[in-house]
Amino acid sequence: EDVELPSGWLLDVVNCLEGLTSSAREQISEENEGSKESESGNASSDEIIAAPRAKTDDSYALEVRAAQSCLAAASSLRGIASYHGPSKGKGRKALRSVSSVLDVNPIGAIMVASALALDTGDEGDMVLSRAAASAVLPDGRYDNSWRGEKKSGTSGLGENEVNKFGAMAVKGLLEVAAKRNTRADVATVDLHIVTAISREFVKDSAPLASICVAVLNKTLCIGIDDNAGDQLTKRSAASPLALAAQLAPFSSISP
Repeated sequence: EDVELPSGWLLDVVNCLEGLTSSAREQISEENEGSKESESGNASSDEIIAAPRAKTDDSYALEVRAAQSCLAAASSLRGIASYHGPSKGKGRKALRSVSSVLDVNPIGAIMVASALALDTGDEGDMVLSRAAASAVLPDGRYDNSWRGEKKSGTSGLGENEVNKFGAMAVKGLLEVAAKRNTRADVATVDLHIVTAISREFVKDSAPLASICVAVLNKTLCIGIDDNAGDQLTKRSAASPLALAAQLAPFSSISP
């Protein structure tokens, strides 16, 4: 069968993400003045590098390139947060300065935030990822005055299309979080970031109810075994409960 040519909006997103990654690395390099490297930042940002642009990209190749680009962008943003400090004013300004390219590309923002939500298993990385997500997502806590009025995407995608894509991203992340081959006490996805994506880009949460319930059952250790509840702490319960409050899958939970 003939391969359908990739849509222009996905190419826009790829170019945007590659530009973000390049800008993030340049900023760290400039700050270091070519002499000092950020240990965790630069090491992480170089783990995944976007695939080189081919002369002819079919849909699958472009999707792979987009996935690689958003993972590289996420690593680069963690690098900035690590270099400047995730909670300091300079770090916040640097994150917003670089991620502002996503202000006109909501699909790119969803993709980068989704990549940041993938848990590396390191608590320090989780802090950096949350800081970066706060800069990437509209109305994030690092938003403040750096983001102007919300603008439509460069591809001309309407709000309905963006929200549909957001719901797909959230569903995919929840499916990863609900996998049975991972222990209930080990997070594979940061539900705090998933909740933030849902708050901004999911307008109809009904289709997500069943998978949300599956995640809640696992992360809150509901119906697993008598001892599983001992693993639950106030801290580990906070993100699942926030997700439940946002997606409100209560009709699916009720008998």
